[in-house]
Amino acid sequence: TRGQGPASLTTRLGGLAAGDHPRSVSVTFAGDGVYSSSSATGDLLVHAVPLTITASSATMPYGGASPAITASYAGFVNGDAATSLAAPPTCTTTAGWQPAVGTYVTSCSGAADANYTIGYVSGSLAVEPASLTVTASTATMTYGGAVPRITPESTGSGRGRTAEPLATRTLRLHSPRPPPPLGRSVSERPRAARHL
Repeated sequence: TRGQGPASLTTRLGGLAAGDHPRSVSVTFAGDGVYSSSSATGDLLVHAVPLTITASSATMPYGGASPAITASYAGFVNGDAATSLAAPPTCTTTAGWQPAVGTYVTSCSGAADANYTIGYVSGSLAVEPASLTVTASTATMTYGGAVPRITPESTGSGRGRTAEPLATRTLRLHSPRPPPPLGRSVSERPRAARHL
């Protein structure tokens, strides 16, 4: 149909949630000298927007306090933020309690919102060796007396650990032999008897 005259298209685009919106678009023709005015409505489909949630990465010393795993976001639109989600994500790590030295996966899951297609990116938690200093104990003894036992004393940042699991060695001290009695040489030997 051909017609002349103003026509208007009306729809509300801002703030529409993802999904199908029936009869949300309307068009109106004012008419002219040949054609009368008319109007019609149409449907509007709003697609969800991709949203990427990434788990944080961190490092920690063995035996140290485990860092909190948090989420970062990429893809929010219309002024949305993490608080706009219908359900927030939960972020965890496979490290568990007091993990051994190594690298562990961090991840987030469970977020939900009809306006977003949510994808996840994992991170990592690196547990590094803790510093440990082992010092031999100090002792005194009298000459020729019993040798004291020398034990290890350890200090470090490992939480809740002691020196017990360490492979320990006891240091033994050896004192020299006491000197020979006065008037006698160590190298002195009995003389053979002479027969006349």
